[in-house]
Amino acid sequence: MTGGETSAKGSGRSIESYSMYEELVKCADLMIQFGGHPMAAGLSIEEKNIEVTWSFNKANNISFDEVLDKEEKKKKKERNKNTEEKVKSHYITVDYIKAGKSIKEVVKERELALVTVMGHIQQYISEGNKVDFKIPFDEFFNEDEEKIVLKAIDEVGYNKLKSIKEIVPQEISYDAIRAIVLKKAINELA
Repeated sequence: MTGGETSAKGSGRSIESYSMYEELVKCADLMIQFGGHPMAAGLSIEEKNIEVTWSFNKANNISFDEVLDKEEKKKKKERNKNTEEKVKSHYITVDYIKAGKSIKEVVKERELALVTVMGHIQQYISEGNKVDFKIPFDEFFNEDEEKIVLKAIDEVGYNKLKSIKEIVPQEISYDAIRAIVLKKAINELA
């Protein structure tokens, strides 16, 4: 992580068995923005949302991995306890959309970043939930842009937004690409 005046930026690489992007989606509401794919990701986050816990017990010769494992188990147990009492954020986002709100309206009303709301939709889909309601992705692109992005997806796939962005016209935004990818994924699951 590199600190700035009001926020910090960071990036990382992962291993095949751990999807960095999926883990970032789970805590997207804490970040200013993020992006990436299963093997690498980058993010911007307000410094107040960074919690660093480090403990090392030399006397017991505990390795760094064991410390991380114990801390993760402890945090996971706490999260599970809290999750049982709360509705998951991505379900709240989807409920707004089911109620007829546009994605931009959800961003404004929930005071979330657009990438977070898109991540919520992606998480909802990845959990195997059926999408039997309209999601207004079309507010982010026109028909011609959709055709261009779909053609790019046919060429490079849609696991990496950057690969798509590199071959489409510069004026097509990442938001438009992300919306088209989500729309395509939903249509393929239908």
